[in-house]
Amino acid sequence: MTDTETKKRPLPPIYLLGWLVAMAALRILLPGPRILAPPYEAWGALPIIVGILMVLYCASCFRARGTTIKPFQESEALITNHLYAFTRNPIYLGMTLIGIGAAIMMAHLTPFFLLPAFPLIINRRFIPAEEAMLEARFGAAWHQYRQRVRRWL
Repeated sequence: MTDTETKKRPLPPIYLLGWLVAMAALRILLPGPRILAPPYEAWGALPIIVGILMVLYCASCFRARGTTIKPFQESEALITNHLYAFTRNPIYLGMTLIGIGAAIMMAHLTPFFLLPAFPLIINRRFIPAEEAMLEARFGAAWHQYRQRVRRWL
């Protein structure tokens, strides 16, 4: 992938925003049956809060190690502790939790149809390239980490 191609590609938060907008559009235009009644849809706030906290915490881990958080930029450090000891992609997992919480709060069926979209896009457009870069940069340390920790959960 060339530098020009990577600069043109939207970053994951843009995909997250698009995903949330698409779910909201489905909720408005074609809501389907209501699956959660008040006050139960408010439980969607929990995964949203957890997801936001995961993203912010991981961003602070990147800053503390002096490495980039942006996809397709070379990392200066391989982070394998904290949330990264449980999943290789806690930021993407946190973003996925935000979408799950949003779907719950929308309380209708159709937004749930789009839940697989964000993780599938991230799995295809970002993770393979990121992992290839980490392998090239960190070699054996990356292989050991990859063997020990799953990609998502």
